[in-house]
Amino acid sequence: MTEYKISLIPGDGIGPELTEATLKVLDSAQKKFGLNLKIIEAEAGDATLAKRGAALPEGTVQKIKESHACLKGPVGETAASNAHGGGFLPDGDRSGETDSEEASRHHPRHSRRGDGTSHPG
Repeated sequence: MTEYKISLIPGDGIGPELTEATLKVLDSAQKKFGLNLKIIEAEAGDATLAKRGAALPEGTVQKIKESHACLKGPVGETAASNAHGGGFLPDGDRSGETDSEEASRHHPRHSRRGDGTSHPG
């Protein structure tokens, strides 16, 4: 059975509560559909910014890159602004995009082939 690695960033505020509920749903989906999901916890957000000096540490970016998907809970506004150099990039404008921002775009919506099936890896 194929193992799928999912980076999990609980986030700030209500983020940890939301991701806890989401993990219960994923656990049920694993049992019902015979999935093999490996959850890899990573840190990001305001608490991480205060603790490590970066809202999205390079170690977290590396975990995301090594995963098939990333599940991220809400993060505080300070962290969101810090991760994007002071604000969010407008849609379609990838100039100045960091590796972490590029990595964060790799989720199922961006991982579809033209035939509608999921990208294999």
